[in-house]
Amino acid sequence: MLLKSQICPWAYQPALSASHITLFQLLVFLLLVQKENSLFLYRPPPFDPDYLKMFLEPDAEIYRHFPISSTAWHVKETVEVLKIWGKSGEEHTITTEDGYILSLFRITPIKEKATPVLFLHGLLAAPETWLIRGKEDLAIILNEEGYDVWLGCYRGSNYGRRHVNLTTANEKFWDFSFHEHGLYDAPAMIDHIYRETSQGVAIIAHSMGNAVFMSMLALRPEYNNKVYMFVGMAPYAVARFQYSTVVQTLMPGLVPFLNINPNTIKYADLYTRRKLNPLVVVCAIARLTCLTTFQFSQGVDFKDIDWTYVLVLGAYFPSGTSNKNIIHIISIGNAEFRHYNYGPTKNLERYKSQTPPKYNLTNVKVPVSLYYGDNDMNVLISGMEAQVKALPNVVKSTIVKGYNHPDFLLDKDSRRLLYNPILKDLRKYVGTK
Repeated sequence: MLLKSQICPWAYQPALSASHITLFQLLVFLLLVQKENSLFLYRPPPFDPDYLKMFLEPDAEIYRHFPISSTAWHVKETVEVLKIWGKSGEEHTITTEDGYILSLFRITPIKEKATPVLFLHGLLAAPETWLIRGKEDLAIILNEEGYDVWLGCYRGSNYGRRHVNLTTANEKFWDFSFHEHGLYDAPAMIDHIYRETSQGVAIIAHSMGNAVFMSMLALRPEYNNKVYMFVGMAPYAVARFQYSTVVQTLMPGLVPFLNINPNTIKYADLYTRRKLNPLVVVCAIARLTCLTTFQFSQGVDFKDIDWTYVLVLGAYFPSGTSNKNIIHIISIGNAEFRHYNYGPTKNLERYKSQTPPKYNLTNVKVPVSLYYGDNDMNVLISGMEAQVKALPNVVKSTIVKGYNHPDFLLDKDSRRLLYNPILKDLRKYVGTK
């Protein structure tokens, strides 16, 4: 759940007509806001196009020396990204109990019988988002520290669009939220890792990955026996968020359109990964416009952010999810970590109550270490106390000064401020079994 600006369904309308909000209209709106905020007083942030090109491949040799284009280039996938950093990896295929076929990526361990660590990414993210900076990324750091690193993917993502019976054209395929990620997807990952290694796992999550993990143990407490510990970065579960004024104003009118089936309305599927996100090309040119979007959604101070990393990260966004998941994510943003709300009548049928039940977090028995950013609009510090109180075994809760939501993945000083403390957590509660 990195970019709220990409979560908001700007393009959804009951019908695609003259009233359809186009990308051009959105950019014009942002330019006007940008002018209002006097951002033109600042020079556009620099970025390194050659660094971005490392993550891209031209669709044909003739494009290799052409400018980057969203129609002529495509992003490299996980195993190829690992090769950039001199690493090798494997793509494993797993099938969930309810028939979804997912990919699970393993970074080749440097020693035998290394302790497995499973990474769970956030909303609309992808396994590649753990690998943007190479030796400065936590996944690579843990691999070099001797851990057996696995990168998970969810149903509906770029690596989870297959099913034993259904296709993505079937509306039933998209009937899921993070609830099903926790009930089926994460357990399938853990079971596969156990079959491959005969070991349990430590789990590290960012943003929505926390909701996936918490819902898994709330619903399937037997998996406490297969998890050594959990580390949550920007832990969006029992959390509070604060949208910008503009987003808060637009949200009530936009959320109803999320119920549209993206497969029956052309151009309405905002969440599917493209060959290369066209906004990356736009942002490489109109950087101040994109910075306005970041400021509205994340409160990011563009003077302190490496724009090159932002563009690489953006190239992999969005990587797929369901409308139902977006609605569920929004609904729990006031420290109400509950099951999906179907409305009073259907709730009564499903839950025997007009309101959806809370997830039973007393079932989360494993040691939990949480890291919050004090500048994170998506996971406010004010929700930290409620999260800690809801869990029975929080061994540490840390506020990382100055951090916003993307900083957990992109900050230039993340090794010292965040990753070294996480390494200490793992050594203390997991070791290198």
